[in-house]
Amino acid sequence: MGLSVAIAGAIILSVLMLVMMSMTGLVGNIFSIGSVTTQVSDLENTIDNTDISLETLFVSTPLTTPRVNFTLNNDDTEKLWNFDEFNVIIEYESTSGDELDELSFGGKCQGVVPTAGEWCIEGISGDFLDAGILNEGESAEIWTQVSQSVENGNARVTVSTDNGEVAMLPAPKRSWFDVSPVPPATCEFSVYGRTFVDTDTGISYVCDPIRDKWLSTDTIAFYGDETEPCDNGQDSLGFDDCTVDFGQNVGSGIGDPDSGLYLPYNFTIISYGFSQSVNQCGGGADTFDVEVIGSAVGGATDEPQAFILDLATGLATDNDNNDNLNLDIDGNRYINLGIDNNCGGGEDVNDYLIIIYTKWHHDDP
Repeated sequence: MGLSVAIAGAIILSVLMLVMMSMTGLVGNIFSIGSVTTQVSDLENTIDNTDISLETLFVSTPLTTPRVNFTLNNDDTEKLWNFDEFNVIIEYESTSGDELDELSFGGKCQGVVPTAGEWCIEGISGDFLDAGILNEGESAEIWTQVSQSVENGNARVTVSTDNGEVAMLPAPKRSWFDVSPVPPATCEFSVYGRTFVDTDTGISYVCDPIRDKWLSTDTIAFYGDETEPCDNGQDSLGFDDCTVDFGQNVGSGIGDPDSGLYLPYNFTIISYGFSQSVNQCGGGADTFDVEVIGSAVGGATDEPQAFILDLATGLATDNDNNDNLNLDIDGNRYINLGIDNNCGGGEDVNDYLIIIYTKWHHDDP
């Protein structure tokens, strides 16, 4: 009997020890969860209390040290000090195109322009309390040096703090709601992507960053084909087989071709394509051109036709295309698409098709 009592006591003791061990782990987990919850709450408060803004953008002129300087303001109660973890990005125009530099923190400027690819703090206004820390109501003068010379003074600065607060200068604005017949600003770097509506025509335009001009948000495609051969030595002026026929043979005729397509507004050709059934042109000096012809601006009829511009020159192929054209043509005229056949061996350009993609083009104010 004494043995059974001892065994039972041992079992109960073991169970109690297991329970205590489990409770210890549970208590540890409870404290761990509480710690994470506190950290999340602290981070949320930090974000809520962080607000920054940028102002006084300065861009150096070309051929000088390429600087883009600005002022960083602390507009809320959170102290800003962890500058190594800030992201400073500068977008700008250079002679070779659009650039984007992500800069690293170089410390205090001390009156010296930072090296290329860095930003630094030249000074903090009223920095009497917590020296080197940007407190609420204080402003920091930021100096930078970008990698390329800045053209036209066009630059945009983006600053992100270590906890994700973001500010931009100039501040982004997607659209103008106070619509008018003319764009509110010249299409350049500072307004890329913004839109407006021409109240005279109802056409929506966007500032195109590839072409630096106001182009319609809609794309208009025109295409036509010609089954008859454009003979060697002939061109689209005076030879109907050297111009395409649009739907229902609009554009076909005898002698000087009718164009058939009236375009009321200024437009930009952004891409084109050409194909023919079999290439017979030999290459070298034997080539042909794809071109646009049209009537005079404001012409009452579609004749007489005149050369406007080339879509492509020096071709000796059965197909060609270009997806990045930037060819402006005045509206209020008729146009047609055709071939100038310079193939020296007597070859034809036969059974061909031409397509152009266009957008309406609004002049800058």
